[in-house]
Amino acid sequence: MGNLHQFHRSLSKGKAAEKKFLELFGDRLKATDGRTVDFIINKSGLTIELKTDFYDPAKTPNLFMERWSRDGVDGGPFQALSKGASYFVYWFPVTNEFFVFETAPLVAHLEQLKLTLVPVQNIGFTTYGYKVNRAQLEKLRLKLEDIL
Repeated sequence: MGNLHQFHRSLSKGKAAEKKFLELFGDRLKATDGRTVDFIINKSGLTIELKTDFYDPAKTPNLFMERWSRDGVDGGPFQALSKGASYFVYWFPVTNEFFVFETAPLVAHLEQLKLTLVPVQNIGFTTYGYKVNRAQLEKLRLKLEDIL
């Protein structure tokens, strides 16, 4: 399959990562059915959408922010915003590094940046997103412990 992204394999890895995230922080949040958001924070009632990437973040200065999913549907933080997620958390389990953002300011900031859509070919469809240099997001970044 070469460079072809395998959505179903990524989905199963993502579900396993959600389970691990819950193991790490389950005393401070609870999982949802995943249809709108992934987690609810116990102390505040605010919500988290979790994005997980499994490569070493030292390999690139970028985060990949999905813009369009299947059939032109919002993806990534844009979808998280439309579904009411308070926070968008981008996690690299390899290094246990978290990039935590309030969803609405993140989306507003992404919309202001001059970014180029990058296609990611899947089996049967293409998603589109942005390679965003982490430095461009640093002023928006929160600490996970501060929201939990």
